Amino acid sequence: MEGYSKVPHSFARSDLGLSAKGVCLYLYSRQGTNANAWPSIRRISSDLGISNTTVQRAIKVLKKEGYLCVSRSTGFRELNRYSVTLLKNTCNRNDYERRNNKEYTL
Repeated sequence: MEGYSKVPHSFARSDLGLSAKGVCLYLYSRQGTNANAWPSIRRISSDLGISNTTVQRAIKVLKKEGYLCVSRSTGFRELNRYSVTLLKNTCNRNDYERRNNKEYTL
């Protein structure tokens, strides 16, 4: 089955709001082979049909609940780098920093 992913029951039944779940699944689907995604807030907002503010709130909730790690890349274009897990509290700060050699941001 191409184009589909399994979603853990714990994620589907979590207390996250619909926007947070949508943003999380969107970022999860955009991750490449290195388990990172780089879409801008504007791109996420446009693709999901929700406001930039709603996307920012969802990202804040996902980080707090441990579903999402975010780092800021440096260089020519500074971009947010997202790493998503669908299992709560498994976004480990130290592992993420080692993998990406970047500063973890909250």
